[in-house]
Amino acid sequence: KQTSRARRGSYHHTNTVVTLARSSEQVSELLAKAGMFDFDALEFASKDQVKGHCIGIMGAELERNKNIFYGLDEADMITDQRQFHSLFLSFLGKLDMLYKPDAVYHGSAHAVDVMSTATWFMSSATMVNLCTAVDDFMVVIAAAIHDVGHPGVNNLMLQKTMDPIAIRYND
Repeated sequence: KQTSRARRGSYHHTNTVVTLARSSEQVSELLAKAGMFDFDALEFASKDQVKGHCIGIMGAELERNKNIFYGLDEADMITDQRQFHSLFLSFLGKLDMLYKPDAVYHGSAHAVDVMSTATWFMSSATMVNLCTAVDDFMVVIAAAIHDVGHPGVNNLMLQKTMDPIAIRYND
């Protein structure tokens, strides 16, 4: 019961953050371009109403405007739409916490940029003909998680600074 309660709390928190962010005219104008090639992820992530929650807000917006859940129920992926939406927002809210805030390039703003760009790419005629609803949804998830926990440096930097992880995996 505690876990279920914690999940609901996480969902409600993320849902409240999404609602507050959408109430900002500036954020709404930026979100109008979510899923388009010219979406400005850095500007979006810099807004006070978005900071620390940009992945959850972007995921909620892609679901709302790009219908990224469409077809998942037909593929027997979703039995309860409301519960799935709740778990989805909770998951994205957790991702927002797992990205390192000091990883400038590999941070949550980059994840949001990749989520938007991947959604744009998946809307091309070729991809629409080749991919299923599950593919479309998994591309958004993959884009959201692809750099979770990334330290923000490359292998050469780790090697030159004799970082313990570089030493550990040297061979």
